[in-house]
Amino acid sequence: MNGNKKSGVKRVYLDAERFKGGVGDEGLATAPRRVPDQVTVHAHRTKPGLGPVLATASSSKDLSAQSLRVPISELRITLLKGDSGHLYYLVAARDNYRILPAEDVTASHSKVMSVLSGIGILATDKAEKAAVWEKIHNPVEDPESVVATRRGFEQRPIPRYFHYGNGDVITCAPSLRVYSLTNNPGGFDRIGKLRVYEKAVSSVLRNQAIPLTVFFVGLSEALKPFLAAAGYNDENMMVDLVGRSTSYKTALTSGVAGSIWGRPHRQNGYARRWSMTEQKIEDYFRDFNNHLLILDEATLAHRDLKRRGEVISDVVFRMSSGMGRARTGESAASHSLTVLSSSNDPMKTILASSPEGQEALGVRLISFSMPERDTRFFDTVPDGFKSVAEAMTEVIAVIQSNHGLLARRFIRNILQRVNGDYPAFLNLLKEAMEEFLKAGGFGACDAGEIEYRRAQPLALAYATAVIAFDTGTLRGNRWGNVRKTVLRAWFRYGCTQVIKQGDPRFNEYMEDPANVFVDLRDGGKPELSDDALAGIAGFIRYRKDRTLSIAVTKTAVKGRLGYSPALLKQLQRQGVLLAKKEQRMKLALRLVHGREKRDAFYVFALRGVPDRIKFWDGEQSGV
Repeated sequence: MNGNKKSGVKRVYLDAERFKGGVGDEGLATAPRRVPDQVTVHAHRTKPGLGPVLATASSSKDLSAQSLRVPISELRITLLKGDSGHLYYLVAARDNYRILPAEDVTASHSKVMSVLSGIGILATDKAEKAAVWEKIHNPVEDPESVVATRRGFEQRPIPRYFHYGNGDVITCAPSLRVYSLTNNPGGFDRIGKLRVYEKAVSSVLRNQAIPLTVFFVGLSEALKPFLAAAGYNDENMMVDLVGRSTSYKTALTSGVAGSIWGRPHRQNGYARRWSMTEQKIEDYFRDFNNHLLILDEATLAHRDLKRRGEVISDVVFRMSSGMGRARTGESAASHSLTVLSSSNDPMKTILASSPEGQEALGVRLISFSMPERDTRFFDTVPDGFKSVAEAMTEVIAVIQSNHGLLARRFIRNILQRVNGDYPAFLNLLKEAMEEFLKAGGFGACDAGEIEYRRAQPLALAYATAVIAFDTGTLRGNRWGNVRKTVLRAWFRYGCTQVIKQGDPRFNEYMEDPANVFVDLRDGGKPELSDDALAGIAGFIRYRKDRTLSIAVTKTAVKGRLGYSPALLKQLQRQGVLLAKKEQRMKLALRLVHGREKRDAFYVFALRGVPDRIKFWDGEQSGV
């Protein structure tokens, strides 16, 4: 059995207490695991979207008045099929039952008898043993039940259920019964109300580039298994927050992002730490399949810096391959993961790898380094708060009593959509991905290009927000303009492309900390007065043909850049200055009192944007 820690590699015998079903937050369905009707006669209640619920001990007869030994006539044997295709026996008597792999039933009579004793069945003489094996040889088949041996979505094109990390089953098929055979590694708790949670988190993350992006990346694994069907790569990726202590990197990953799926923070919570053995990471791959995996503090991977780089490189490669290492007697199981990590130093300075390996890892790893500013990972102090510290203190307090709700609700809504109108669901996913990639300048890129592959997880984060809003999982008006915000995170902090304009003076101009530029690559236009325009060194934007350019006012060209008329003509002939007859163009790149204002600009072609560039952080228009 994959990843089961109770009884070794494949031997699983679980009792009835593990299979009690229920209903989650605000009607969130968790499919109960009960003994089928042909095995027990318990009455059950039903609700739209829910399976039958196992009767509790309080609804049964007083067990103290019953014999400890159950008559063999009450033994019921049912044959079930596992999600891996293997067969299982469900052996039940009264309110107790166990599930045994079929291979164990055929391999060891004594082991079967030992398991039966756990539900009160004792076969002591030849006749009783013969009666037991007669039932085992003629089991009742139950095609409407399945034994779940791996976490995540059911392995079929249109899944009917999702096997959650703690053993809960979310389903949209009322008649389907799912028996969980996985351990509960802890941290997958749920508590509170989703709307209370959303109000607190959105008020702090709204329009904040890195925090909002990390949040929707954290939720995006719920959609990633459907990427291939929508025509995109479903690669496993890692997003790393880099910053010194007290920078809120752990609060944003282990706290806020962790609260999407379970109990926030790493202390007995959802997140895990980088300090782990090789076997432990394999356990994580199984425990968090189709879930978010959070690994905190990369410096804990190993004391020795060289060994630390080797450990992290190995984990990233194995994570990105989607395939773990096989255990003795087992084949390697595939896994789908989205990983959030935090570290004090950039991963590329930690990773022990050749230049080719560094490039390969760069495709699978996106690092957001903390900007040098008082608000740290936040663009500005969140609205309604006096400081980032006050905002984070409030949101952490709320998620302590409201967590583990969002992922469950989102997954339930996804299952309803894919089982209702699968083509429409895939079309919505594809349109959202295309919208983001086109806005980021990747619409015409080859799918194999490095920057396209690196940008795709950010496109999926945006698509996650689109579908969460469309399904009513989240309320779109609370979160601001997600597309522009995630694009801003990518362009300013996540993109590694550092290709510069050929003219050296232009390079110095863009990297001069005294110069401030407006980033229009997300398609927005800022509210900018005439006086404020005088302080802007240029507007970075995409043209209609999706080529990158920078628009600079006459004052800045003549004054700050110092370009003479002769040099401008030379740049015009070289195609660097994008003009035909007149050197300047009239463009509407800003708003004044909410209305577009046209100004004259010199527009220069760009091949890329340097890392060291200061962007204007004024309030962008639009929602």
